[in-house]
Amino acid sequence: MKELKAENFLKYDYSTNGSIHEIDIQAFQAFKIESVLLEIKLNEIPKFWRGADYKWHPLLLTNQVANYHSPKLLKVSSGDYLLGMDSKGCWEWDAINKVLNWYLIHPDLNPTFQYNKDDKRDWIKEISVGSSWSMKLRLFSGKGPIPELARTPLGFIPTVSFTDHCDFDTPRLLKCQRVFFKKAGIKTTKGFFTHTFSHKGEYAALDQESMKSEFQSWEEDGHELAYHALSRSFREESWKEFQNLKSPPDLQPIKTYIDHGFLPYNYTKQGSDNYLKWYRHMNDCGVKLIWNYLDVMEGTALTNNQLNPFDSSIKSISESLEYHKKEGLPVDKDRNTKTWLSFGTSEDFDKAVKNLSGNVIRLKKSSDFFIPTLKALGKTTIAALNPEIWIKNLFKKEEPFHFARFTPVFFRAIDQIETDIQVFQTVSVKDFDSVFSNISLNKLLDECGLMIAHTYFAYLGGNHPGRLFEDETGKIRLGAETSLSNLGNLIQQEKVWNPTAFELMEYHSKLFEAKILYENGKLIYENAPGPLRWIN
Repeated sequence: MKELKAENFLKYDYSTNGSIHEIDIQAFQAFKIESVLLEIKLNEIPKFWRGADYKWHPLLLTNQVANYHSPKLLKVSSGDYLLGMDSKGCWEWDAINKVLNWYLIHPDLNPTFQYNKDDKRDWIKEISVGSSWSMKLRLFSGKGPIPELARTPLGFIPTVSFTDHCDFDTPRLLKCQRVFFKKAGIKTTKGFFTHTFSHKGEYAALDQESMKSEFQSWEEDGHELAYHALSRSFREESWKEFQNLKSPPDLQPIKTYIDHGFLPYNYTKQGSDNYLKWYRHMNDCGVKLIWNYLDVMEGTALTNNQLNPFDSSIKSISESLEYHKKEGLPVDKDRNTKTWLSFGTSEDFDKAVKNLSGNVIRLKKSSDFFIPTLKALGKTTIAALNPEIWIKNLFKKEEPFHFARFTPVFFRAIDQIETDIQVFQTVSVKDFDSVFSNISLNKLLDECGLMIAHTYFAYLGGNHPGRLFEDETGKIRLGAETSLSNLGNLIQQEKVWNPTAFELMEYHSKLFEAKILYENGKLIYENAPGPLRWIN
């Protein structure tokens, strides 16, 4: 290792003791910054990278990464290894400059945005760091054997977790879901409303007659209950409901909160100056886990793994469509286009296209909308001229989207002082037939992948042909039943781990703290939360 670089608000100490390289980094003042990283220049260019799939890959490409959940391990031609002994931060190989970057602070390690008054996303670009911030890191270089830690308590297998949004739940569909999942052997994190209020019809909520016993039955079957905001729509007393929030009696303590819609008390509707107050309130209510309102990809048979950054790119969106055609899986061109608009363009262009589409539909019914449609077309054209869109789609199609670049699954909510609330992001799953088809499950198995699915089990719209239910009677669609039953079989055989979101976070919290020690010439894990094996 030739060189370490740091800015003038950090001090660091670097020492070598045989095979161990120790780096001690400390802030000597509070600061706000986009990134802090170690730029590690090696005496010998490594040949192989240990992937999140626990396989060796030729070290040819940039964007090969290793976050807290994956091995930080390189191999050189002599057979020697370079091992990150601490799980903190994320490694990224810079293939152009032949440099290993160890990112310790970066907005893409904690992807966070706030919805502005126009409900557009304003991404947080800088992270606040206190003067007490410090980091102790160690590297091992030398011969094996190297210990490798599984990211599940069941071993080196994939993880599938469900977080279901209750927007369309009725009492009947709630029960039908529960009965089906019990039969299939699948656990979920089930979102629920505490209060009945909706501008779009009446849906199930805890305050309705017999609903408490239904939700108790979900808990008895092993599911986790999570707040999905507190009501489907917002009204004057909603603020009071939020301020008086307490975990409901006769249910297990609710520890997970999932934003819904654009309700004013959502996490993603808070300004930076209100974060501390919001965190304190949620912590007092027992909430320890929240969603960042972000799907890193649209789930397909080809894009299903949050640990694979290349599943989340413009190229993967187009390839998914072709892959589904080739394999005879359902093809949804409209969904594919919406995914590209959301991820592969810009906020302004996405909004402009949706506004134009709405005006075109209204114009077909009335000529009164000719001028509004013309204006909407003009705004769409202007938005399309954004050079960023053209650069992304012409020259950066293979580049992972920024929020998937470092493959974060769980991370600490930004700018906390008194609390320790964790955040997760998800995969949008609307086509159960394809996402849990044998082809897709085989990919997850091969990659030892991970998916936290963001679902709407009770949605009945025809624009989701791969949905769970046939209709409001609760009849399960054959395609979804087949695919989810196959998943359930793998879960029962312990070939796939199926935790609730909070169970998964608790395990990953142990991965955050995992570290390797070097004692008596041997590498050993301290407090390994799961099974180990050895690479020799």
